[in-house]
Amino acid sequence: MPALEIIAVVAGSLVAVLAVWAMLLPIVAWFSGWRLLAEQFAAAPGTRGRLVLGNAAMRYGAHYSGIILLDCLPAGLVLSVRKPFRLAHPPLLIPWSQVEAEPTKLLWILPATRLDLGRDAHVPLIFYSSEAREWVDPYLGASGEPHTTSLA
Repeated sequence: MPALEIIAVVAGSLVAVLAVWAMLLPIVAWFSGWRLLAEQFAAAPGTRGRLVLGNAAMRYGAHYSGIILLDCLPAGLVLSVRKPFRLAHPPLLIPWSQVEAEPTKLLWILPATRLDLGRDAHVPLIFYSSEAREWVDPYLGASGEPHTTSLA
C-alpha cells in the first residue's frame, strides 16, 4: 500500500472517530441530565472544579468515572468535566439551595453520596469519594440548606 493511501486511511479514521465523539457527547449530556442542569445553572466560561470525583454516576446510570471535577464555593457547587469530554458539558454552578445530599450505599456495602441537583430537575449525582463528601458537607445542613462556612 503506498504511503499516500496509508495517510488517507489514517486521516479518514481519525475524522470518523472525532465525528462519532462529537455526536456521542451531546447524547450523553442529554441522557445524564447535564444538559438540563446547564440550562438553569451554567457557570461562567472557564469555571473549573478542583477535586476529581473518581467514580461517579448521574441519571440513568450515565457514568462519568474520573472526569467530573468538583469544587465548593459559597455561591454553590461547581461541576465541570475534563478537557476531552467538555463538548456539550459546560461548567455548572448550582446554588446550595438547589442541592440535597443523602448518604447511600452501593450494593448495600460501599458508602456513597447521592446529590439531588436542581429541585425541579432532580438530577442525581452519585459518587463514592469520601473526600468529596467532606468538601460538600460544610455547605449543607441537615435540611439541605446552605451553611455559611468556607472551605478556603
